[in-house]
Amino acid sequence: MTWLRSQRTRWVPVLAWGVFVGLPFLLVLLIVQNLLRWSDASTQATVGAQQIAQIEARLRSGEASAPAAQTDGESIYLAASHASLAAAELQRRLVNLVEQSGGHLLTVKADEAGTSLANSLVLQVTFESRQAALLDLLAAAEASIPFLAVETLSLQQSDRRKEEAGDVDPTLRVVMAVRAYQREPSP
Repeated sequence: MTWLRSQRTRWVPVLAWGVFVGLPFLLVLLIVQNLLRWSDASTQATVGAQQIAQIEARLRSGEASAPAAQTDGESIYLAASHASLAAAELQRRLVNLVEQSGGHLLTVKADEAGTSLANSLVLQVTFESRQAALLDLLAAAEASIPFLAVETLSLQQSDRRKEEAGDVDPTLRVVMAVRAYQREPSP
């Protein structure tokens, strides 16, 4: 019986050590881990707030510098009267918009599924652009005469140029369908 009792009491100091030292140590580790997570979340929130402030400032400056266009009702249409000439004019305008924004044009093609509206045509443009330059391109397309409507916009981070994890202006692969209208042919 004394041998059994001595075996039981032999583990008491080990258990006491584990309870009184081990549990507080685990508690401290959990607290440190949560503090690190909160710090990372705070840093990400700060970076997000800075990005939003930059975008808002660019929008405000773009609104102030945008020319006030006077339209007579006819200037909202593409100048070409034939569908193929209108498609070429729209393609030229889209290529210019992408190049002016600093993007890298990949493809331009007619979107046959999107031409269901009479006297309109849709082109699909695929290009790579920085996030900030894409905002400039969309603002220029919205403010352009003749009227251009972005039908669809698909963004994906580019595989061609892998950015660092902390990059605030990544390169995006953009697939955008743009609709423009042409005048009704005169009889």
